[in-house]
Amino acid sequence: MIIAKEVSEWDSPYDLNHMYLFNDSMTKAYGYIRNRDLKATWFKNPMSISTKYRKFEILERIKEEDTIEVKGSSGNVYTVKKSSSGYKCSCVGFKYHGRCKHIDLISNNP
Repeated sequence: MIIAKEVSEWDSPYDLNHMYLFNDSMTKAYGYIRNRDLKATWFKNPMSISTKYRKFEILERIKEEDTIEVKGSSGNVYTVKKSSSGYKCSCVGFKYHGRCKHIDLISNNP
């Protein structure tokens, strides 16, 4: 999990940045804390969120047990999680193929 503060610059003074609780790949948000009154809002289900035109400052990474961050060949950092059912990776290759080189790297070097 990642706690991040949005630092995007908006054209309108009415657009305020908030703090968010994201999954490790910052593609889903579990909730946010409003900037103006520090009120927390939690989503019933994780919500997909686009970070394409937004900027975030990571305040804290909350590591789960049996979770390893792996730096990919392109410089991106991926999260590999080990569970009783096997390994899962946050990369696109794993999402589409169910396997990836990041898991191979971890599973061959326990």
